[in-house]
Amino acid sequence: PEEAIPFLEKADQAKPNDARTMAGLSMASFMLEKYDDSVKWSKKSIEINQENPGASFLLVASYIRLRKNLDEAESILKRLEVQKADPTILANARKELESARTGKSPDSQPGSDSKTVLGHGPEDPNTGKSAAKPGGRQ
Repeated sequence: PEEAIPFLEKADQAKPNDARTMAGLSMASFMLEKYDDSVKWSKKSIEINQENPGASFLLVASYIRLRKNLDEAESILKRLEVQKADPTILANARKELESARTGKSPDSQPGSDSKTVLGHGPEDPNTGKSAAKPGGRQ
């Protein structure tokens, strides 16, 4: 993700107001744990394309990691539910949101796994890369 940011920034300069580029910047920022930047880029992407589930989930996940704007995160999840977003991702997001509110780790709950709301799994200790497979499956 770190290598992608300069390219995405150039793409943003070349074609401002492209929601996909902004969502890409949000994802790269999120993966680098730069959650404030992820919030900024998600919001810009959503301003351009309000029915943008990827950027919306990134915004929710960033709020959860920052432990702020949790009521707004809940509102976004309700909007995503109306838009018929993936129910599994919604359920994971709600579980993480509840954990952020209560201060309890979702990992401490029986049957939970350590994937994020976006389906990212823990890093493989051998490679340092995400152990999650595309689509959020282990």
